[in-house]
Amino acid sequence: KNYYKTEVEVIENGKSLRPLSFLRQVTIGDQAEITRHQFNYMTRKHIWTKFLNDEKIKTGTDDIPVDDSFHDILTAFYNVRNGSYGPLTKGANFKIKTIPEKGHDEISVRISSEQEE
Repeated sequence: KNYYKTEVEVIENGKSLRPLSFLRQVTIGDQAEITRHQFNYMTRKHIWTKFLNDEKIKTGTDDIPVDDSFHDILTAFYNVRNGSYGPLTKGANFKIKTIPEKGHDEISVRISSEQEE
């Protein structure tokens, strides 16, 4: 079972959302892994804490790139639907800066062209 919760702020005159906090909980059997993320755009810091069955196992801090935000799965889906990353036209490509995890920090999105449908 997966559970996601995001606290967001509206930016770019209502065009986009960016996360202020994000909670990700994955439960398999009797084991629950929870990661809490906090985003401070004034200090450009992303602070995260990971728990396994309510026991803190890891913490970390990442720099948030200047003039950019990290996006969780919920804000990314909203922003894609709202056209925040670019127009939703056939054949369009864009990249979404995501919360860094396991060496990955970006999602590539490609909308099929008419020929591919």
